[in-house]
Amino acid sequence: VCVCVCVCVCALVCARGGGTAPAPSSPPRARRSGATSGGARIGCSGGSSSGGAVGGRGGRYRRSAPGCAVRARRGPRRARTPGRAMCGIFAYLCAAPRARADVVETLLTGLQRLEYRGYDSAGLAVDSSESDADAPDSTGAGAAGRALVFRSPGKIAALRAHVEKEAAARGLDVGCVAPNQVGIAHTRWATHGPPSARNAHPHASDNAARDFVVVHNGIITNYKALRTLLEAQGVKFESDTDTEVVPKLAKYYYDLALSQGTELGFVDLVTEVVRALEGAYALLFKSRHFPGELVGCKRGSPLILAIKDEDAALANGGGTTDGPKVTRSLNRSLSRSKTSAGRGAEYFLSSDASAVVEHTKSVIVLDDDEMVHLHDGEFETFRFERDEHGAIREGSLPSKVQRAINMLEMEAEQIMKGSYDHFMQKEINEQPESLANTMRGRVFADDAPDTWANVVPPNPRTLAADAAAADAAAEVASVRSPTATQVAALSSLARRKRIFLGGVNDFLPIIRRSHRLVLVGCGTSYNACLATRPAFEELCGTPVSLELASDIADRACPIMRDDTCIFVSQSGETKDTLDALDYAAARGALTVGITNTVGSAISMRTQCGVHINAGAEIGVASTKAYTSQIVTLVMLALALSEDSLTKLTRRIEVIDALAALPENISKALELAPEMEKLAKKLTEQQSLLVLGRGYHYATAMETALKVKEVTLMHSEGVLSGEIKHGPLALVDENLPIIVVATRDRNYAKNLSCVEQLCARHGWLMVLAGEGDTELERFAKENKGGTPMHLIKVPETVDCLQGVVNIVPMQLLSYYLACIRGLNVDQPRNLAKSVTVQ
Repeated sequence: VCVCVCVCVCALVCARGGGTAPAPSSPPRARRSGATSGGARIGCSGGSSSGGAVGGRGGRYRRSAPGCAVRARRGPRRARTPGRAMCGIFAYLCAAPRARADVVETLLTGLQRLEYRGYDSAGLAVDSSESDADAPDSTGAGAAGRALVFRSPGKIAALRAHVEKEAAARGLDVGCVAPNQVGIAHTRWATHGPPSARNAHPHASDNAARDFVVVHNGIITNYKALRTLLEAQGVKFESDTDTEVVPKLAKYYYDLALSQGTELGFVDLVTEVVRALEGAYALLFKSRHFPGELVGCKRGSPLILAIKDEDAALANGGGTTDGPKVTRSLNRSLSRSKTSAGRGAEYFLSSDASAVVEHTKSVIVLDDDEMVHLHDGEFETFRFERDEHGAIREGSLPSKVQRAINMLEMEAEQIMKGSYDHFMQKEINEQPESLANTMRGRVFADDAPDTWANVVPPNPRTLAADAAAADAAAEVASVRSPTATQVAALSSLARRKRIFLGGVNDFLPIIRRSHRLVLVGCGTSYNACLATRPAFEELCGTPVSLELASDIADRACPIMRDDTCIFVSQSGETKDTLDALDYAAARGALTVGITNTVGSAISMRTQCGVHINAGAEIGVASTKAYTSQIVTLVMLALALSEDSLTKLTRRIEVIDALAALPENISKALELAPEMEKLAKKLTEQQSLLVLGRGYHYATAMETALKVKEVTLMHSEGVLSGEIKHGPLALVDENLPIIVVATRDRNYAKNLSCVEQLCARHGWLMVLAGEGDTELERFAKENKGGTPMHLIKVPETVDCLQGVVNIVPMQLLSYYLACIRGLNVDQPRNLAKSVTVQ
């Protein structure tokens, strides 16, 4: 038996690239708890590890003192992880007695909150009961002691119908009440194997007993080698997925320990499984051998523990440091928590806070290589120790760690449609509020130095002083040596017109010394970078390059140690952006994150950053996150230029425009009826051309992207200056063309472009400012083909005009998709968080 054990374990260790494994020493003590102690272990030499108190970060950006040491202060290089599947996982453990029907409903509701992540099949597993002992399942076997697993291709509604049908057909007692019920659920986006019931999660170790049941978000890269080795041991596989090796590996290790006369605890068992895995994962384990227990662990994929326990969650705390506003850290840090009643707690594990906020606001955002064990109404957190090659150290045991409980500041209403028909419609209309939240505590536009908590429009009492100071600033721009009076006026004005970004404040001197700024993003985030590149160039005077994240590593883009790379991602989990981040970090560049998701990979792996605080965005097509990204990037450019007297006049102009922006967005939303009428005229069209230049080029690109995403109409964003280099050949009375022509320094060129298109009888819709009489006159005098349609929007400063301009274009895309009868919130083939290459 010992020879067999050695051969099997060595083969499994080699499968993950770990070389040969040492022969097992004396069998480990039988343990049922998750406590880790000394003793030999299967597949590794004996050893012990003491727990360490490690404070949780709660998703906040890490901050350190500025200086050269910041660049040198790097931990071990993170092992490169593969793309993470666009899946969602959700689990529920109730220590108090509860009906099984309620547990199933909780799981289904949790999955519905994760629908926006994209999926093609779904499934769940719950505990069986004694009354199910004689109820046969689809295999003809009784359900006694086994997890009840339900899986279905398609939407959550199909899974719900499948559960109801199976429960009725098998005579399951859905109303049975029991304590310590554990349920796990999953939405799957196919990466290995086509969408089908057999490939859907949860996956079981075997159909006969279902000793172990697992859901997984991520990709196991060495699953083929593990599968081959397990098949050589007689293990049978039922699916095409990489995930199925995980529960089968758990059963293999468990049976192996029993054959040695020992029994592994749940935490120890999961540790052995994870030790053999390579890739990215968030994993949840339930087992009939450990009833009432649940283990979750993660590496490279998000996982949140939510705690509905008044004794653990009602502590007071939190700081005022700027950073992600979605959570605030409590004073209480725990590695073990238990209710006073001992068995009254409810726990939730999820890929996303949106699935748990309606139940509780007390959460722990697990870090990579952390594991949580739920049992007996309490939880414990552990951390794996990895070596310099990224592998879990041979012979090491996971150490207990202390993690801070955080309080979510999002509300359940944020993930509900309310009175709106679709999430996209709701999120478009939320933009005045989301932009105010983005700027709250960051834009200082009043004369009171202690009003950082709110965005306040300019106070009328200070307008005269502001005008005098602005005149002084304009004079300084043309004078080499300003007078003391001028400097005093400028200083007074600068104190009243400021930007404060706590997440990057300590790093501003380093960023200012950078030789180049590199803006990196994908899709809508890339367009936000495109929209703000001119603002960085103008205000900072630093060379700025713009990069698609997927293209950086492909062409081995030169990144230098004196570069600052700014990574923009709504989810903070975009695979291509993370790869680009790793690429830049490996070359010594300072990395800055701009995200909307607390605890995301980008917010944790960059050296500093800013959360956009736009709130939960459920619709796949990004709307409010885009406008908040632009505002955040403009605020960053303003903060970087704060030390420049020559830029003061411009900074004041932009800061005042920021304070007025929510009101301008509200006015732009009043164009909804007009956009609905225009959408009806475009319903039968198959192509759309969108033109813009300067600050408006990004609006053209984002409009074209929104139309593609939700209406399935071909659309193309084109730089107006390139119209004569090919696109002009497409122009006739049958091709709808949108021209973004609000007034800026390129206005005359845009007007010339409109004239050329009219001369060729183009079907034009022109985005113009409300006070633009020239375009209005031209539209009336146009004697060409199809009459020009003017879309009049509120005017603001040029670098923020794109935030206003995109609102009617978002509305147009939304109404066009609705008229076409398409799924607005979940366009075909798309997912909210693109976490695979």
